Amino acid sequence: MEKKWVEVYGEEKKIDGDDDTHVNFVMEHAKEHAIKFGLDDKAISYNLTKGVVKRIIPAIASTNACVSAACANEAFKIVTGIYHSLENFANFIGNEGCVGMVTNNDLNTACLVCGSSTLDVKFPPERTLADFVHYIKMDKGLFQFYHTPTLMWDDEDEEEEDHDFMYIYSQNEKMCDQKLLPLPMNSTFKQGAEMYLSQPQTKVNEKGQTYIESIKQNKLKISYVSLSEWLKDHNEFIDDWGSDIDKLNIKK
Repeated sequence: MEKKWVEVYGEEKKIDGDDDTHVNFVMEHAKEHAIKFGLDDKAISYNLTKGVVKRIIPAIASTNACVSAACANEAFKIVTGIYHSLENFANFIGNEGCVGMVTNNDLNTACLVCGSSTLDVKFPPERTLADFVHYIKMDKGLFQFYHTPTLMWDDEDEEEEDHDFMYIYSQNEKMCDQKLLPLPMNSTFKQGAEMYLSQPQTKVNEKGQTYIESIKQNKLKISYVSLSEWLKDHNEFIDDWGSDIDKLNIKK
């Protein structure tokens, strides 16, 4: 921190906000000042003193003022229509002057967190649905946020009406057909089939009732590739799912 000079009863002292001795010096003199003018000296603490010396408290106050001014300015533009309002981001540079730079953050539709596009997922057709769920749980890349996944049929693409809105897989065994888990993927899903993948979370409402809410959801489109081809991009599964030939080819 840059040192600054303060004047205490005619005495100038160079204060370093990172030096405990200096902070205590300012705190003691601040308490003397409070007593002299009938103020509450007990309200003056070490942390409060350090916040002022290191300009933390003034920074918070000035930041709040800037945010309030920006909100009022945007509200005025919206109400009067005199100018275009900000789209999603503004950068205020106080040290260099009152400069507002606008940056438009375009939505990445393929983003796992905020995207809305369908994710193309490749998987070996001979592996089972249980293997597919295991892959989602263990994956550190595309599905890294899905630790307890739930899979549901896509009612728009499935021709069989019995499967509309039916769970493919859920942590709750009573909510899905357990007979599907040991079946090969291609016996249950056709090439290009779509399904919904969600990450549920248990919450409690104001009445103390427990309910489940989906905190993340993506639409998946299944494409089939050979096991040996798939294992090239997923080496962590080669020991469990790969043959000796697959292991040899990947090591090469």
